[in-house]
Amino acid sequence: AIQALLANEIRVVQASMIGSIFSNLLLVLGGCFFFGGLKHKEQSFNSTAATANISLLALGCMALVLPTPFAEYYDVEEERVLHISRFAALFLMLMYAQLLIFQIKTHAFLFADEDEEMASL
Repeated sequence: AIQALLANEIRVVQASMIGSIFSNLLLVLGGCFFFGGLKHKEQSFNSTAATANISLLALGCMALVLPTPFAEYYDVEEERVLHISRFAALFLMLMYAQLLIFQIKTHAFLFADEDEEMASL
C-alpha cells in the first residue's frame, strides 16, 4: 500500500485498506470463535461492545468505498473526490473519538464484565 501511495494509486490503496479491514474481521474474529469453541462449549460476549464496534467498522468501510462510485456516477473531478475523502477521514476520526468517550467515560458500566449482561454466542 505504501508503494501504491507513493505511485499515486489511490484506488489500490483504498482496496488494500478495505481488504485489510475485511481480512481482520473474518480471519481474526473467525479464529477467535474457532479456537474459543475448542476450549469452551458455549462462548459469551458483550453485545453492547460488539454492536458499537461493528457499527464503526461498517461506517469505516462505507467511508472508504463511497467516494469512488460517487465520483464515477456524478463525473466529479479528482480534486473534489479528494476533498470528500478527507472529509470522510475527519468524520471517521470524530466518530472514533466519540466511541472511545462512549466506552471509557459515559457508558463504561455497559462494558463491565458481568455474566447477566453477556449475550450467548
